[in-house]
Amino acid sequence: MLSQILWWLQSHTSRVITVITTNNRQALPKELYRPGRIDRVIDIPKLTLMEAKNFAIGVYENILCKLPTSRRKR
Repeated sequence: MLSQILWWLQSHTSRVITVITTNNRQALPKELYRPGRIDRVIDIPKLTLMEAKNFAIGVYENILCKLPTSRRKR
């Protein structure tokens, strides 16, 4: 599975958002952090259900605002 993820992260040419979650970042293989695979790491503290919902909505709206008007679906 890891080799397929690494291959895809390196080979994809379209703009996509890939979210990888873990409870132990130190356990992730260093190969994930090569250039072109992981662009950003965000540490998120434990959230309540409402905080998680607001976070997800905020991320979605941020992405939606950056799409060309013709690609937006609501």
